Amino acid sequence: MRGLASQAFTPQRVEVLREHIREIANRLLDNVESKGQMDVIADLAEPLPCIVTAEMLGVPVEDYQQLKAWSQDFAEMLGNFQHNPDRAPRILKSVLEMTDYFRSAMREQRLTPRDGLVNSLMNAQIDGDRLTEEEVIANSIVTMVGGQETTTNLIGTAC
Repeated sequence: MRGLASQAFTPQRVEVLREHIREIANRLLDNVESKGQMDVIADLAEPLPCIVTAEMLGVPVEDYQQLKAWSQDFAEMLGNFQHNPDRAPRILKSVLEMTDYFRSAMREQRLTPRDGLVNSLMNAQIDGDRLTEEEVIANSIVTMVGGQETTTNLIGTAC
């Protein structure tokens, strides 16, 4: 499975994204420059990785706020879920919604392929082996959560 998933993270793909990520960051900073102040988390650390992750996955960028909300719920499940048992229904709902979202993204990309991780994972092959639909969805969710939460926290900690 690692070999199949790694086909979506080639050095060439990362290099193409580098300049684009810089452009997104500059655009976010330009949006707050006229205010003369900014909230580093709300204005940069949260939206930047969400937008980049949506683009990297090949899903609509305008979905980035919903992806962020699901990502936060999923990260809570991984972190302090046992301390918030009353949140279990919401987190389970988010997991089901994410699964449905990526299943739908796969259906759409079978009809109209887009550049991105979802499409790359769907089409990755090694010696005739391919990822199952569940494996594509799971890898997409893990990539989304890992790419958003860790980057937001890293930017926030660096300030």
